[in-house]
Amino acid sequence: MERKHIKYFDYLRSLGVFLVVYLHVASPIISGDIYVNSIVRSILIVLSTIGYTAVPLFFMMSGYLILTDSKTEKVTVLLKHRIVHLIVPLIFWSCLVTLWVMWKNDDMLLCSFIKYMLSVFSTPIMQHLWYVYTLIAIYLLSPILYVAINNLNGQGKKYLFVLIIFIFLQSMVSAIVPDDIKDIIAVAPLAELRFLKGHLCTFILGYFLGSMKRHIPNLILISVGFIDLLLISSSTIFITLEDSYTGKIQDQSAGFAVLLAACIFLFFKQNLDSVESKVNIVPFVQMSFGIYLMHNLLNRIFSYIGWEVEGIISVGVKMGGIILICCIILKTLATCKITCFLATGVSFLKANETFNWRYTINKFLKV
Repeated sequence: MERKHIKYFDYLRSLGVFLVVYLHVASPIISGDIYVNSIVRSILIVLSTIGYTAVPLFFMMSGYLILTDSKTEKVTVLLKHRIVHLIVPLIFWSCLVTLWVMWKNDDMLLCSFIKYMLSVFSTPIMQHLWYVYTLIAIYLLSPILYVAINNLNGQGKKYLFVLIIFIFLQSMVSAIVPDDIKDIIAVAPLAELRFLKGHLCTFILGYFLGSMKRHIPNLILISVGFIDLLLISSSTIFITLEDSYTGKIQDQSAGFAVLLAACIFLFFKQNLDSVESKVNIVPFVQMSFGIYLMHNLLNRIFSYIGWEVEGIISVGVKMGGIILICCIILKTLATCKITCFLATGVSFLKANETFNWRYTINKFLKV
């Protein structure tokens, strides 16, 4: 039986893609590599605080989808389908990034290519790809997680939820206290439970948030989210202007970004699950993984040829340009049977039904 389509996930995925691209486009200004006045930099830091919720949102959505699907306990489904949908596009885009790096370094030798590609097994060839590595690791555990969590009784699930909250609370405290006392106040057992830098907890948290029946008033979600946003942003701006940018409190594993992501997740769940979009966003959603994989390569190429950002407007223009070009390239690659799955992780049949140029032409002809 097919799972009912979760509409608010489409909105969350779309938001997440824009936020991730924004983070990497605005990064040179936020980190101080490109100088702008403090007001512009502060505004971009506030927006980047929201941007850091993208990966936690992706983990939460995956957590809910994986841990509520009975197919998850079947190892054959994991190895033949789910892992393949992640690994194949990862290798494909890692190859392209490798070729770009080699060309930029004037090192187009076969031995260099082999060396780079062998390193892909241990280290992401480009920084943003860490998320896919972590997601693959969690997927490998997913059959065990599914059976363990779904066989817990109500009390056991409450215990697990509270335990995750305490793990994140410790992460929050560790992020805001000085480094010289961080180890003193740390609770070692909780610190040891931060598997995969806390992202496993975010993954499982998505299961609980997606399954939650209780309605939390929007005013509470907005208030908690705003206070959290204010705390993260003001602290980061203060540290940045006084010393230099670190992003320590913004970090996805610090807990504060996860809290903000949880507020966004629940707000979308409670308000957008029955809202029909006036614009068909399904094609964009289907390309979201491909956009995530390729956007930073385009960003680096554009920076290399001289397209740098200089302020808020230029960040928006470059961000929009990257997303548009990603969509054009992915739609084109998905129109070819050979490159479709390699580039997107989506089957050629599904691409024909949801987002490639064949789909677009068929939709146009039916109008």
